[in-house]
Amino acid sequence: MILFDTSVLVASLIEDHPHFEKSNLWLQKVVSGKSKGAVSNHCLAELYSALTTIPVVPRIRSDQAFQLIEESVLKYFKIYEYKIQDYTDVLKESSLNSLKGGMVYDALHIQAAKKLKASFVLTLNLKHFLMIWPDGKKILKSP
Repeated sequence: MILFDTSVLVASLIEDHPHFEKSNLWLQKVVSGKSKGAVSNHCLAELYSALTTIPVVPRIRSDQAFQLIEESVLKYFKIYEYKIQDYTDVLKESSLNSLKGGMVYDALHIQAAKKLKASFVLTLNLKHFLMIWPDGKKILKSP
C-alpha cells in the first residue's frame, strides 16, 4: 500500500503543476487498480484547502475541488481515520523533536503510514519528511 502525501495529490490533479506527469502516473496506478493507495482523513482536508487556494487560472471552485476529491481519491483510496491517541502521540513526538508549524501535518502523514504499514510514502516534501522520520528513508519516495 502506498500512502500519498497531499503534495503529490495536488500535483497529480493540476495539469499545469510542474510535477503533474510524475505524480499523475502514481495516481493512475491506484485508479487503475495496479496499486493500492491510501491517504489519511486529514489529507482530505489539506487537499481541499490546497485545491481551493492554489493560484491557477481559472480558479478551482469549492464544488469542483470536492468533485476532484470524490472522483479521484474517495473512490479509490483507503482512508486512514486518526484516533485521539494518534494526535496525542504525534503532538508529543513533535514537541520532543522541536517540530514547528506545518511540520506537524507531515508528522500526521507519517503516523498514518506507520499505522497502515505502508510499503512506501510518496511526497514532494522529501526533505521535511526525512527530517521528521530519518528511519523512514527506505520507504519515503518522491514521484
